[in-house]
Amino acid sequence: MGNYLALQSTSAFSHNDYRPYQHSTLTLLWGIQRRIGKYGWFEAYVGVGIGREPGYKYYTYYGTGKQPARFGLAPEIGIKFSLGSRLTR
Repeated sequence: MGNYLALQSTSAFSHNDYRPYQHSTLTLLWGIQRRIGKYGWFEAYVGVGIGREPGYKYYTYYGTGKQPARFGLAPEIGIKFSLGSRLTR
Protein backbone atom coordinates (compact mmCIF):
# COMPACT_ATOMS: atom_id res chain seq x y z
CA MET A 1 0.00 0.00 0.00
CA GLY A 2 1.28 3.43 -0.87
CA ASN A 3 3.26 5.03 -3.67
CA TYR A 4 5.67 3.12 -5.89
CA LEU A 5 8.16 3.56 -8.71
CA ALA A 6 8.60 0.63 -11.10
CA LEU A 7 10.40 -0.35 -14.30
CA GLN A 8 8.17 -2.51 -16.51
CA SER A 9 8.98 -4.44 -19.66
CA THR A 10 6.24 -5.78 -21.94
CA SER A 11 6.17 -7.68 -25.23
CA ALA A 12 3.16 -8.45 -27.40
CA PHE A 13 2.79 -11.48 -29.66
CA SER A 14 0.00 -12.64 -31.94
CA HIS A 15 -1.08 -16.00 -33.30
CA ASN A 16 -0.13 -14.84 -36.80
CA ASP A 17 2.54 -17.25 -38.10
CA TYR A 18 3.86 -14.76 -40.65
CA ARG A 19 4.84 -12.12 -38.08
CA PRO A 20 4.12 -13.26 -34.50
CA TYR A 21 6.19 -10.57 -32.69
CA GLN A 22 4.29 -7.26 -32.53
CA HIS A 23 6.16 -4.83 -30.23
CA SER A 24 8.09 -4.33 -26.95
CA THR A 25 8.22 -1.50 -24.44
CA LEU A 26 10.36 -0.52 -21.47
CA THR A 27 8.41 1.87 -19.23
CA LEU A 28 9.14 3.75 -16.00
CA LEU A 29 5.93 3.90 -13.92
CA TRP A 30 4.89 5.92 -10.88
CA GLY A 31 1.73 4.88 -9.12
CA ILE A 32 -0.35 4.65 -5.97
CA GLN A 33 -2.12 1.69 -4.41
CA ARG A 34 -4.83 2.05 -1.75
CA ARG A 35 -7.17 -0.29 0.06
CA ILE A 36 -10.91 0.28 -0.44
CA GLY A 37 -13.01 -1.19 2.36
CA LYS A 38 -12.37 -4.72 3.59
CA TYR A 39 -11.55 -6.53 0.33
CA GLY A 40 -11.00 -3.93 -2.39
CA TRP A 41 -7.89 -2.36 -3.91
CA PHE A 42 -7.50 0.76 -6.03
CA GLU A 43 -4.41 1.40 -8.15
CA ALA A 44 -3.57 4.30 -10.48
CA TYR A 45 -0.34 4.77 -12.43
CA VAL A 46 1.29 6.89 -15.13
CA GLY A 47 4.51 6.31 -17.00
CA VAL A 48 6.60 6.92 -20.05
CA GLY A 49 9.06 4.73 -21.87
CA ILE A 50 10.56 3.54 -25.13
CA GLY A 51 8.67 1.33 -27.58
CA ARG A 52 10.06 -0.79 -30.42
CA GLU A 53 8.29 -2.24 -33.45
CA PRO A 54 10.24 -4.85 -35.39
CA GLY A 55 11.64 -4.41 -38.85
CA TYR A 56 10.81 -6.81 -41.65
CA LYS A 57 11.63 -7.79 -45.24
CA TYR A 58 9.07 -7.81 -47.99
CA TYR A 59 9.18 -9.16 -51.52
CA THR A 60 7.75 -7.44 -54.56
CA TYR A 61 7.79 -7.99 -58.28
CA TYR A 62 10.74 -5.57 -58.52
CA GLY A 63 12.88 -7.10 -55.78
CA THR A 64 13.26 -7.16 -52.02
CA GLY A 65 12.54 -4.28 -49.66
CA LYS A 66 13.34 -3.79 -46.02
CA GLN A 67 11.51 -1.84 -43.32
CA PRO A 68 13.89 -1.04 -40.41
CA ALA A 69 12.84 -1.35 -36.77
CA ARG A 70 11.10 1.74 -35.39
CA PHE A 71 11.57 3.22 -31.92
CA GLY A 72 9.23 5.73 -30.32
CA LEU A 73 7.77 7.22 -27.17
CA ALA A 74 5.41 4.91 -25.26
CA PRO A 75 3.17 6.70 -22.73
CA GLU A 76 1.08 4.62 -20.34
CA ILE A 77 -1.74 5.43 -17.93
CA GLY A 78 -3.96 3.08 -15.98
CA ILE A 79 -6.56 2.63 -13.27
CA LYS A 80 -7.32 -0.74 -11.69
CA PHE A 81 -9.87 -1.96 -9.19
CA SER A 82 -9.30 -5.42 -7.73
CA LEU A 83 -10.29 -7.75 -4.90
CA GLY A 84 -7.96 -9.13 -2.26
CA SER A 85 -8.15 -10.88 1.08
CA ARG A 86 -7.16 -9.59 4.49
CA LEU A 87 -3.88 -11.54 4.09
CA THR A 88 -2.65 -9.08 1.44
CA ARG A 89 -1.69 -6.02 3.44
